[in-house]
Amino acid sequence: MSSYAGLRGAVGLALALIVKASDKIETHTKDIILHHVGFIAIYTLLINATTTGWVVKKLKLVEKTEV
Repeated sequence: MSSYAGLRGAVGLALALIVKASDKIETHTKDIILHHVGFIAIYTLLINATTTGWVVKKLKLVEKTEV
């Protein structure tokens, strides 16, 4: 479940921001990397965040056990 609803791109965004701050990479390339990683982070936030409840119910992780 943590892989589905985990950090949602926090590490990727941090790495993309490090690339953006680099002087050794062309500006166009830095912009492309940041935009792609940002889109993926937003996409996973929208899709995974809105469907996490459904996945938890489907996997029956909310049912109470005797323990």
